[in-house]
Amino acid sequence: MMEMLPAQMILPDWFAGIRFAFSRKADGQMSLKRAANESVTENRTRFLATNDMSLDEVVAGELVHGPEVAIVNVGQAGRGALGPDWLPGVDGLVTADRGILLLTTHADCAPIVIYDPVHNVIGQAHAGWRGLRSGIVEQLVLRIRSFNGTGPNQLKAWIGPMVRACCYPVGPEVVTQFPPECHMLVWGKQMLDLTRFIRLELARLGFEPEAVTDSQICTSCSQEFSSFRREGSDTKAMALVTGLK
Repeated sequence: MMEMLPAQMILPDWFAGIRFAFSRKADGQMSLKRAANESVTENRTRFLATNDMSLDEVVAGELVHGPEVAIVNVGQAGRGALGPDWLPGVDGLVTADRGILLLTTHADCAPIVIYDPVHNVIGQAHAGWRGLRSGIVEQLVLRIRSFNGTGPNQLKAWIGPMVRACCYPVGPEVVTQFPPECHMLVWGKQMLDLTRFIRLELARLGFEPEAVTDSQICTSCSQEFSSFRREGSDTKAMALVTGLK
């Protein structure tokens, strides 16, 4: 039922119904905030081409660690593809149009994909602890459901490579903002389980456990993936790209 990629990244079978690509550290810097436009454009172009995708189909948000999710259409293709003309203040993207690719970049923050296979609507989000705490999962679901009043039992979700509780010590000012089920005390350090929080949010919104697939990759543990926690300013942010077939 599940497909395994080289780093044991688990993908759900419903990914066969969408366009999907997720870069690795070796693919180079994918964030326009972290490197010159020319080098990022070169990396993005090469990576997309290997996945039968094109940069002129891309639309991207600013990624500000907030809850804002934008509904986008094919007429906006190109926004944020080559330079910082991205959708301002946006961390999540939703579309019901073919011919457009949603792109977010990640280096520990959770990549979340939600798909409505009945009405063919897709959305994705860049979700760090601030965005998760301020409700980006709910906003992503609401934007997808706004097209056809889709029930949560029709939706599918995927949690991509992200920093896991094993590698995510936080201070009391952060951990106290999350429910106790998401706390772990390891060798005297408070660890935060954001994957657990995402699952709790999805369950609260009506998702059955079997509708949620976890990639089971910790970006900080796996050298194949980029991690701001591990690499700091040298981080080469990775790209999550999805679209409708």
